[in-house]
Amino acid sequence: MPGLTGQENPLLLCVGNRDALSMDVYSTWNLLCGPLYRKPTGIILVPGSTKKWPGVEFNDDGTQEIHLGDPIVRICASESFDDAKLDTISSVINEWVALDRLNIVNNRAGMHWVIGPLSYKTDHPPYEEGTGSVSFYWHPNNLGTCSANLGRVATALQLIYRHLSETDKAKEPWPDRTAALRDVLRSHWELFDEPVKQFLVQMDLNL
Repeated sequence: MPGLTGQENPLLLCVGNRDALSMDVYSTWNLLCGPLYRKPTGIILVPGSTKKWPGVEFNDDGTQEIHLGDPIVRICASESFDDAKLDTISSVINEWVALDRLNIVNNRAGMHWVIGPLSYKTDHPPYEEGTGSVSFYWHPNNLGTCSANLGRVATALQLIYRHLSETDKAKEPWPDRTAALRDVLRSHWELFDEPVKQFLVQMDLNL
């Protein structure tokens, strides 16, 4: 259980069908949605079952059911030598793994939200239908981390603006936007962590 609630790498669930000589592969991209909302006493992964976004059910005993939806790919023994099919499977899995990794990295960085598709088709990329959503999770204990992230993002935008061409700098809405960013950096200075403060001082952003 600690490995599931604190996962550092994407997890794929594979379910074999001996009679059909096939294997369904499920993404667990929405696994974080349960533990981020409430600490579970146990986690039950339910492949092949779809529930309302983000697919999590909270039981009275504290366990959580994570409904994984349809398989992201179906691999058949008869297709083992079909290079085109295998290339498609590999590409689809890579996109789902990238989505999962993005959520995990964001969570580890203190940005507690989970993005994922509202609907998808087996053997297709997660966003091929262009439908996606996000779930946000917040807690007062995250104030320090969120403040540090705010400082880093605002600093990054300031640095990007400094390296734009003069023509691009003059385009709307950048002139007003950069002034607003400086206001954010000034007004939230005491909330930033020390590395951000030191970097801002060294870069001399005229705050």
